[in-house]
Amino acid sequence: MAPYVPFFIKKMMYSLWIYQRERKSVLSVVKRPLFIIGNHKTGSTAIAMLLAKISGSTLANGLVNQMISPAYPSVLSGKMSFPDFMQANKTDFSQAIIKENLLTFFVDNIRRTIPDVRFLYIVRDPRDNIRSILNRVQIPGNLENFDVLSAKLSPTQRLVLDNSWLGITDQNYIDSLARRWVKAADIYLKSPNEMNFVRYEDFLQDKVSTITALATRMELPVINDISELVDIQYQPKGDHSVSWEDFFGVEHLARIEEICGPVMARMGYVPSRVDS
Repeated sequence: MAPYVPFFIKKMMYSLWIYQRERKSVLSVVKRPLFIIGNHKTGSTAIAMLLAKISGSTLANGLVNQMISPAYPSVLSGKMSFPDFMQANKTDFSQAIIKENLLTFFVDNIRRTIPDVRFLYIVRDPRDNIRSILNRVQIPGNLENFDVLSAKLSPTQRLVLDNSWLGITDQNYIDSLARRWVKAADIYLKSPNEMNFVRYEDFLQDKVSTITALATRMELPVINDISELVDIQYQPKGDHSVSWEDFFGVEHLARIEEICGPVMARMGYVPSRVDS
């Protein structure tokens, strides 16, 4: 006769089994997943789509479950564990390539949870980057003051424009976006030897060669021709016809270059108040 096991012990054992099964499902990601990170509006969607196409890899283009009620602030504050966050988004985390710009600020969490992981960091000139972010939500760059909290933004757009959850407390929206650019760039600069890196501007110069080189560098198979796919517009295009100075005004442009200048130089960008 089998020994008697009290009900509460059975319940505890069952709960432990469920927990271990769910945790295993979270951590059973594909071998050496690739996370594509960097600030928003850096061409990351196009680069991710093309890398997935050229290599025949599965792709999570953003975390679908985070679009309505994003939990990133809760994870950053410690109210939600990163394994629980992964569990809530396990379909996306099970893909070979995961592109999610907001995960830029969770690189350490990813490394602790997924031992064998790769990163591709994408950067874009902050003057173009911030202009493109504001173009996307139709906000001018030369306003004297702008109340982000009162703007009609999606939940994820709000996490880009209102950076208080990242500890960025500047009231001026241009200063906030500039400091966000620096904070995102610092993620790469703290461990450049542990991440692959590409500048958006270099990608634009030769898209096919850049994607092919990136795939090779990151040990992704190069099995498909992407030459007819490189000029597809994967995201709404911003207005690049307006110069930086006309878009931001002299004062705001100067603030961006003052805040971002030292990091811009390390990324290969030249601070200048004259648009090129």
